Amino acid sequence: MALTIYNAKPYDSLSIALGVMGSNDGHLIVSGQEDITSDLTVPSNICIEFPKGGSLNVSTGVTVTFNQRPEAGRYKIFYLTGTASVVFDAVANVDIYPEWWGT
Repeated sequence: MALTIYNAKPYDSLSIALGVMGSNDGHLIVSGQEDITSDLTVPSNICIEFPKGGSLNVSTGVTVTFNQRPEAGRYKIFYLTGTASVVFDAVANVDIYPEWWGT
């Protein structure tokens, strides 16, 4: 099956973009700032790529769970408010950079 590439920009939310992709293997490019206001899980069939300037602004109390390692360089991609969190589930033995959180 061919890998489909999507861009998050045309959709009202990242959640909607993921829903459109469904169970198809895909690559989702997040090139702008995406506000995440409710819990979100990125399934293992979808890889999210953050070119420089792409980011998730995660609201307090919200958890974003990745089931596949996101693709991004060593720059900030996560902006967390209050008790917001980012979880890497089923993503063992991969590089996760502290710079993604701005450190």
